Amino acid sequence: MGKVLLAFSPPSVLEQYLEHNKLTPVTSSSIVLPSKLKLELENIRKVGYATDMEESCEGLRCIGAPIYNAVGEIEGAIGISGPIFRMSKNHMNRYNKKLLEQVQYISELLGYDPHRKG
Repeated sequence: MGKVLLAFSPPSVLEQYLEHNKLTPVTSSSIVLPSKLKLELENIRKVGYATDMEESCEGLRCIGAPIYNAVGEIEGAIGISGPIFRMSKNHMNRYNKKLLEQVQYISELLGYDPHRKG
């Protein structure tokens, strides 16, 4: 869920994170280049959710999505993690649909209006 939080936080949060943290590989799929992380975060912002395909733990896949507050800022995130045999691309697509429904519901409970401009 770290990528979700970074992707939807102000740019200064990412810069501060990169300044104080080294991107250390923990698996062969880990993102270790700041430029690659920035591209990944850009994609996350476009699609509205993040995936972790064994980047943080071998054999584990995750999906995560942001929760917004009443002024449209990220308030938190919710994720679903599981072993790869339970998180096939087909399963992840199904789980992701439900996850996005739930984060929208929770965000709206917090006063978020996705149709509000500005």
